[in-house]
Amino acid sequence: MIQRMILWGLCIVTPLGCVNAQDADSLWGVWKDRSHPDSCRLLAMRILTGMQLRADPDSALKLAELLRAEAVRTENDPQLAFAMDARAKAFFRKGERFEALRSWRDMLALYERTGDVKGMAGAHTNLAVTFQAQGENRKAMEHYELAVHGFQKTGDQAGLAILYNNISAIYLLQKDTAQALAYAQRALTIRKELGQLKEEATVLRNMSLIYEQNGQPDLALRTLRESLRLSEQADDGRDLAKGWAIMGEVLLKQGAKDSALFYLEKALALQKESGAGDELASTQNVMALLLNEMGRPEDAIAFSLQAFRWGEEAGRRTIQRSACEALYQAYKKIGDPGQALEWYEKATVLNDSLRSGEVRKSLMQFEFRKELLADSLQMVQEMQLRREQEQRSRETRYWLGGIFVLLLLGGLLYNQQRKSHRRATAE
Repeated sequence: MIQRMILWGLCIVTPLGCVNAQDADSLWGVWKDRSHPDSCRLLAMRILTGMQLRADPDSALKLAELLRAEAVRTENDPQLAFAMDARAKAFFRKGERFEALRSWRDMLALYERTGDVKGMAGAHTNLAVTFQAQGENRKAMEHYELAVHGFQKTGDQAGLAILYNNISAIYLLQKDTAQALAYAQRALTIRKELGQLKEEATVLRNMSLIYEQNGQPDLALRTLRESLRLSEQADDGRDLAKGWAIMGEVLLKQGAKDSALFYLEKALALQKESGAGDELASTQNVMALLLNEMGRPEDAIAFSLQAFRWGEEAGRRTIQRSACEALYQAYKKIGDPGQALEWYEKATVLNDSLRSGEVRKSLMQFEFRKELLADSLQMVQEMQLRREQEQRSRETRYWLGGIFVLLLLGGLLYNQQRKSHRRATAE
């Protein structure tokens, strides 16, 4: 699957993760002290809000509301836009996609009012990502097209690369690999021109997955090797480990077990070093699958148990299920039917849970569409009301204009009659 649908964040401050608790207290003190200039207080609250976006979306929502209210009071549009964006991102991370949509629509309206083309492109991107996450690909493409136009107008090449990557993901889900490759190639061209090695490597990994789905395994491997070369040049350990893991999985599917083992071992060593829990557990499951196929079920069990424990702690049911399936196969191979049955039953429970999750997801998408329809109807009603008000206003202006003209004509006629009367009297 294409990696990374990217939320555009013009206002997010990148180094927020470096701010510690003591700094947060200081920033809160600046915010509370009204002797500081409004610009300083708003900046302090902006940084605090950004700090909480990933750590605690609920707190981020409360801080964003404080920032929004103060930005409205001081008529500071850039900080108001940030508050709207932070609010939307917090809702998005909480899974409340319709509320995120409404906040980004508010942000879009603000940028339209201020004529900020780059801001409008960013808002359209985030709206597109929200629709894409809900499976509303047609609406997503409408916003992506508007975002592309905006980023082309402002010359934002990095922004265009993000869009092309996300559009490629839509086409891949629709199994249109030709279009998926075409947009991935556009993203790749931009990343090369900008000299962004890490991002170029990511696009190449995505393209390798497209080639694999398109039945071109040799081309997928060549593309992956080029991606790995760039990741090594960029000296990005986590990215390199991700590439090695994908390479191992692809080679396993092609039956090159020894080569797969080589890359998976390299990936595991680097992932353990970097503490990439989710990625490490996924690679451990692939390693277990490989070791089962190589006739080493005891070693497979060790990797699967590690993956299962991590998935259990992190609440990652897909990782747990994969581990359970590998454990079932491994215990069958070593002739332990009791353990095999136990892990088979756990896998069944997890499958049922995941199916329930899919049902809940479908219901949430239905609710999203229902809310979207209700919101659209409300917007139509509001537009109709505005048109009726404008029509009444025009009619009122016409009547007032007509009355004014009649009064003016009456006044002219009255004056003319008075003049005629004075002349007649004088004669």
